[in-house]
Amino acid sequence: MIRIRSLITTAALIAGLFCAGCATQPFGTTGFLGSYEGMAVHPQEPTGLRFIAPHDAMLECDQLLFDAFEIHALPNSTLANEDPAVAKRMAAAFREKLISVVEPYYDVVAKAGPHVMRTRCALSEMKFKGDGRTPDDVVSVRFEAEMLDSVTGERMAAVVRSFDAGDQSAFDALAIALLDFMNEHHGIE
Repeated sequence: MIRIRSLITTAALIAGLFCAGCATQPFGTTGFLGSYEGMAVHPQEPTGLRFIAPHDAMLECDQLLFDAFEIHALPNSTLANEDPAVAKRMAAAFREKLISVVEPYYDVVAKAGPHVMRTRCALSEMKFKGDGRTPDDVVSVRFEAEMLDSVTGERMAAVVRSFDAGDQSAFDALAIALLDFMNEHHGIE
C-alpha cells in the first residue's frame, strides 16, 4: 500500500511539473521572453499571445531603444534550417525596418534613461517568397517581443505573434503594426 501511495505521489509530482512547464512556456514559444505569465491569447491571432500592462506606463515613454534582434528558432521551423548568416542578416534588417518606420514619429535613442521604452525581439520563424533571401522576400514571420521600461525593467507589453503578409514584405507590415500600436497607446489616431 505504501508503494502504491509513493507511486501515485511521484506520478502527481511529475504531472505537476510537466503542467507547470506548459504554463511557463506555451506551445509555439521559444523561451526568449522568459516568463509568459499574464499573457492572454492575442485577439487577432489564436496562436499568438500578448500582454499589456494594466496601467498606461507607455504614455510616459516617448523614446524608443531597440536592442539587437535575436534568432530563437522554433524546433523544426524553416528558420531553424536557414543559413545562420541569412537569419542574422534578416533579424538586423527587421530591426532597421522598425526603426525607419517609427523614427519620424518617436525619438529612437541609443541609451536607456527616463521615458525610454526598451524593445527586445527575437525571430522564431521566417518564410521567404521563392528562393529570394532579401528583407522584401520575407512573407511570413513569427516573433516574440517585449517592451520594457528601460530604467526599471518593468514589462509594459509583450507579444508572441505570427504574421503572413501574402506577397508583401512581412517586415514592412509589422513595422506599420508597431507604429499603430505605439500611436494607440499614446492616444494618437
